[in-house]
Amino acid sequence: MSSPADRIKPYAALSHIYGANSYGVPRGKWGKMTAKQKTAFRGRLYRERIKADPEAHAEYKARVNGHLEWKECYARWKAANRDRQNAYNRAYRKRAKAREAMNIHPNEVYAIIVKAIPRAWPKHMQDDIAGMICLDILENRATLDRVDHLVKAASTRFHRTMETWKTKSLDAPMGGTDLRRIDLLEAPAPYDGAHEEEDRS
Repeated sequence: MSSPADRIKPYAALSHIYGANSYGVPRGKWGKMTAKQKTAFRGRLYRERIKADPEAHAEYKARVNGHLEWKECYARWKAANRDRQNAYNRAYRKRAKAREAMNIHPNEVYAIIVKAIPRAWPKHMQDDIAGMICLDILENRATLDRVDHLVKAASTRFHRTMETWKTKSLDAPMGGTDLRRIDLLEAPAPYDGAHEEEDRS
């Protein structure tokens, strides 16, 4: 869809003025203007060009009114959900602060994460979980308030990825007792060659 300015004369129509740029302003004066003054001048010139075409001006007013209506709806929503918005902003600032700490002091933050991981876990599992947490912090998805919660969530993701939660060791104790799963298995009967001879006969 074309904009209203596409249906009216381009800025180059003002370039016939001697020593002026495409906006009709002398180059010496344009060079002394600040970026804010140039933006304001472009806006005034754009509105003047829009008013020259009734159809384009009507479409422009409709867009402006729609934007104002959206701003009013957003202001009402923000007033009704101020507590939720403030909580979201606080959480975002915490995540940004953790990411900044990870970028500035990576060794110190990594030491805090490693310290929260149980030493009894396998070394490769500890390294993977520490890497997961560091990646979450760098991608602005986690904070450093409760590192133990991050370790628990990362360990769950690790087991689901590796499918190690399905694996159970026969030598592991059951329920904190000395009883092992292998003790519940029935011992195989001793080998007797007489049974094979009876089957052959």
